[in-house]
Amino acid sequence: MNVGTDIFIAATPSPESLRVAMAHAYGVSEDRVGIRRPGEPWPNTPVMVEFVANGYAPGDYPTQVLPWGPEDRVDDPAIPASLAVTFGVPVLTAGDSYDPTEQMLFLPDGSAHVIFVEQDDDGGIRNTPEMQRLIAAARAALTHAA
Repeated sequence: MNVGTDIFIAATPSPESLRVAMAHAYGVSEDRVGIRRPGEPWPNTPVMVEFVANGYAPGDYPTQVLPWGPEDRVDDPAIPASLAVTFGVPVLTAGDSYDPTEQMLFLPDGSAHVIFVEQDDDGGIRNTPEMQRLIAAARAALTHAA
């Protein structure tokens, strides 16, 4: 099992809804996805989602998780893209380096954008004006499609 890139979700999903969403994203049954909060034992499942900082982060992305799973899927952009569509909110991935290609914004309309992430002194990730524009355009596209 390998760890993937940090995933930041602009919502606070329950552990059970996150399990269901990750099972859908990975294309596995829900019993094959484990959820781990800090201090809890590691589940013995092929896919695991580890909450970071007790499942709450400051900023516009209150949920930070680390996916663990098969090496060929942990950094698959289809995973955060699926979460954005499922939850109907922006989802951000950000690697440990400052490589801009490791910073992606996935939107509920299915689009993905390379962006530059800004972090406040409290560690919170805030939507930049560019991110706000992309989010607004995605919401408008979804409204027109409905």
